[in-house]
Amino acid sequence: MARRRFYVKRGALYGNKGAAPAVPFLFRDEFITDDAAPMTSPHTCEPGPGSATILDTTNKLSISGGVLSCLDGVERDNKYKSATTFDRSAGLALYADVVGAWPLAQLGWRVVDDDSWYFTLGMWTWYGSLNASHGSGWSNFSIGGDGKVGRWFVILRDGAGAYYVRKTSDVYYLMYVSKINTAASGLTIIAGVSGGVSSFDNVSVKQAASPWTSDSGLQSFYDASASAGDTGTQQADGIVEATWVAVTGETYELSFRMTDVDNRWIIRIDQAGSTLKIIERNAGAETERSTAAVTFTNGTSYRVQAYLNDEFIFITTAVFLEGQYWTAAFNKTATMMKTSHAVTDFTAWDRTLSEAAIAALDAL
Repeated sequence: MARRRFYVKRGALYGNKGAAPAVPFLFRDEFITDDAAPMTSPHTCEPGPGSATILDTTNKLSISGGVLSCLDGVERDNKYKSATTFDRSAGLALYADVVGAWPLAQLGWRVVDDDSWYFTLGMWTWYGSLNASHGSGWSNFSIGGDGKVGRWFVILRDGAGAYYVRKTSDVYYLMYVSKINTAASGLTIIAGVSGGVSSFDNVSVKQAASPWTSDSGLQSFYDASASAGDTGTQQADGIVEATWVAVTGETYELSFRMTDVDNRWIIRIDQAGSTLKIIERNAGAETERSTAAVTFTNGTSYRVQAYLNDEFIFITTAVFLEGQYWTAAFNKTATMMKTSHAVTDFTAWDRTLSEAAIAALDAL
């Protein structure tokens, strides 16, 4: 049965009909007509444009009440894939409303036509956590509590990767910045839902405006070539990163949430010892909060990244989660970062988006 929905936003009433949107849809599916499992494939998007292939080997996907849902599905067996393909464009935004996400809901871009994974640039949940995927690895970013439902965005960057954003309670958060995957064409959308009850609505693609069209537009601090001992300013909650080239026997430190040399958090990489540690340095006394065995090959570049959200700290190198600490109350409002050695792409990304970035997403 067809339905028509209206939304209230900042006092303005608007719906599916009426004036044409300022930004045209390139793909749009509001799942208007019910379709019991097994769903018809190909599926015609409503109100469109676009169509989708249903890859549902266990016949768990269905449309009911205006959402695409899966009840007690099996991981990787229940997928919705756009038959429409897209060329990479900086700021090309895939977004959807995640209505239910327990235990597993996934949304993202496929950059290769291979169904062994749901996507290669996207977000997914696993029980209580929200995760980022970018192809050859995964990074876990739990935001605690009801950290899953809301509107998810996966916005393509210019040359490679994507921005991952979540909107909840009318607030946007930058969840991750991927710099991996350079596919320029043939991109498709994958939405997967498994186990429990997981549901999507409003799966859409639009072109976002500046600053999403620039790889540097969201950076709050950037030094293309920082020297040993250089500092920068970060938002206490956000992403801090640097690209370090491993040197035999070198110990590299990326400090963040720092007030001075004796009060800071540290990612400490011991090349010779093949370890990566999270260190809390409080009044000069150090406490090791996390350690991981990681090989750092001489002459190889590593993107060292700290994701910070309140008391949560997650550390990645390129694509893999290498360390995490969940109760980092110390210095959690400090806003200085520092590199111990020369690095490139010494960068801070704020978790809370700028007014310009918010306006561009509000316009979608």
